[in-house]
Amino acid sequence: MNVDYSVIGFGDDTAYLAADPMNMSNIVLKVNKPVGAQVWAGVVLGNDSLANPVPFTFGNAIMRAVVYAPDTGMVIRLKVENESNASVSVETDAVTTVANGWDTLVFDFTNHVSGTPAINYNSIYDKIAIFFDFGVAGMGDDFYLDYVEFTPSSNKAPISLPITWDDTATTDYTVIDFGGNASMLAADPNNASNLVMQSIKTNGAQVWGGTTFGNNLAQAIPFSPGYTTIRAVVYSPDTGIAVRLKVEDATNPAISVETEATTTMANAWDTLYFDMSNHAMGTAAINFTNTYDKMSIFYDFGVGGAGKTYYVDYIDYQAAPNLAQIDLPITWDDTNNVDYTVFDFGGNASGLAVDPMNSSNNVLMSTKTNGSQVWAGTSLGAALATPIPFSAGYTTMRAVVYSPDTGIAVRLKVEDANDGTKSVETDAFTTVANAWDTLTFDFSNHVTGTAPINFTTTYNKASIFYDFGVAGSGKIYYVDYVEYVTPPAKSAMQLPITWDDTNNVDYSTIDFGGNASNLDVDPMNSGNNVLKSVKTNGAQVWAGVSFGNNLAAAIPFTPSATVIRARVYSPDTGIVVKLKVEEAADPTKSVETDVTTTVANAWDTLSFDFLNHSSGTAPINYSQVYDKMSIFYDFGTSGAGKTYYVDYIEFRGSVTGIIDLGNDRPSYLIYPNPATDLLNIQLKDPSSITRIELMNSLGQLVYTEVNINTNQQIDLSGLTQGIYYLNVYSNGERFSEKVIVSK
Repeated sequence: MNVDYSVIGFGDDTAYLAADPMNMSNIVLKVNKPVGAQVWAGVVLGNDSLANPVPFTFGNAIMRAVVYAPDTGMVIRLKVENESNASVSVETDAVTTVANGWDTLVFDFTNHVSGTPAINYNSIYDKIAIFFDFGVAGMGDDFYLDYVEFTPSSNKAPISLPITWDDTATTDYTVIDFGGNASMLAADPNNASNLVMQSIKTNGAQVWGGTTFGNNLAQAIPFSPGYTTIRAVVYSPDTGIAVRLKVEDATNPAISVETEATTTMANAWDTLYFDMSNHAMGTAAINFTNTYDKMSIFYDFGVGGAGKTYYVDYIDYQAAPNLAQIDLPITWDDTNNVDYTVFDFGGNASGLAVDPMNSSNNVLMSTKTNGSQVWAGTSLGAALATPIPFSAGYTTMRAVVYSPDTGIAVRLKVEDANDGTKSVETDAFTTVANAWDTLTFDFSNHVTGTAPINFTTTYNKASIFYDFGVAGSGKIYYVDYVEYVTPPAKSAMQLPITWDDTNNVDYSTIDFGGNASNLDVDPMNSGNNVLKSVKTNGAQVWAGVSFGNNLAAAIPFTPSATVIRARVYSPDTGIVVKLKVEEAADPTKSVETDVTTTVANAWDTLSFDFLNHSSGTAPINYSQVYDKMSIFYDFGTSGAGKTYYVDYIEFRGSVTGIIDLGNDRPSYLIYPNPATDLLNIQLKDPSSITRIELMNSLGQLVYTEVNINTNQQIDLSGLTQGIYYLNVYSNGERFSEKVIVSK
């Protein structure tokens, strides 16, 4: 009676007022798109103009219309323009999601149709036209239109992270569907008192059908290097589907980044992690200088709609914490200062909890939920603050675990946080049920089919898997005090180097050029430790091994004392063995000398006289410090996979003379060594020696002599082959030499 509802059809469309097909008491606009009507046929709402322009402003560019269409997936276009200047216009599309029923369509004019003008907030838009089934010639279908409105921003706050969907009184949870999605707030399928966002990917919906959370977020997401993850709790009807998350600049959709996560649970809540540093192939990488203040989610991305229903709850950004990064040992107790955030996968659900046996102690509780993957687990933080300092012989971690069962496999995996292909995994097995159990994880025993430990790799991320290889059944596990077992404090090597005192001496070596060395048993005496070196196939001609970073004391070379002696076991005679000594702090200060082996597959005592330096290398300089030593086997020849051993490296002074170390040590010479029947002890000053004794490897005394006044000779004929130790006592001190008895 009071409003002129005249409309203008074009392109062969006809329109007139009619009764609502679902409610006869309601008047709506009926539009017929006759057979053969233009693909652009439509209707102008009003007699060519509105009484007032549409009051678009930045952040307020949405109109809604209630549409009744005969099918889903039909494109409905809405166009606004200036009645006086048709070139001033903006167009946008929405897609029907229900057939033969009323469907509320949201038209966001910030998403203008490609090839048409973008919205200009300074322009006047006072004319509206609607196009049903745009792009398709008329088929004789009827459409209905009711309640067309401009949707200004409410007094509610725009949506912001974290998104909980619960604060409907103060937050505007309006979402914008596209591509055939149909979303609304709904009750949690597992908890009727919790609000979540429900989305139906309707039958025939586009492979890219999705939902945008509002026009824009209240604040841009503060991405920064290392902090690029958004977490969302998703409920899906299927496992293994791709869920894509896209963030973009609300004012410039060309600025965006997309990534995907895959569901691991069906008909249950699943925490998905979207790391924007791993952008989807073919899409833009994250740029920390960009603004990302708009977010959209796509369920079963890449697959057309089949009418399935999805839910999302609690979407949050994993912000850079003010807390310290997690590091070993992990105690879970310092919550005021340490960020104990963990990352579940495969169906695990973890959180800090009280110790089941001590309510004053914090631990990490993990539930391996019903139906979770056999590989479900938990990463202990995104990365550790410092890499795990694995080294040869020191490859062990410990964790205190509480399990409901004995005999289950607990797997620990460490990896490079920046390159998950670099990892090592090992298993331990629980030995008690419903009690704390200290498990030891030795990464030198890697799981079959996984990579071995590599001491050059950075391992700065740790993950734990309970009952590995078995699907989840809802059982609960706890872990406390995760630590690396650090090497004990040991002294640096010093001459003589025996390789036997592993409890007190650090026998770490440093290979170079393709050598591979480790402590091993004597190939001729399993009771004796020696250093084994393999000059691997293709190793450099200069491949070798250094005995630690430096010696505990510099070698006391003098003009009359320049000899170092070493026992070497080689597969060949006549090969060159080079010994090099240098200043640990300045490798330009060095001296090298060469000796040639004389026996094969047997121990050979080589004397290296540094007075005879190798050709082309520096001569000995007695004013320099020589506190680092390296040995090179078959020097000058490429590696062929041959194995060498070295034992008992000692400073001898001269080849045939008596060692003279001044007042610090008595002067004596023992020979031969190895010995068979007799061992000769030549003493420079017998009066300074109070006692001589020979002990076997078990510490048992086999010979002793006191009141020494002459050189000694020990009968070895009654002794078995093996390692013995000669102890010489002088001025209240004991000096030891290793003696090899061979038969």
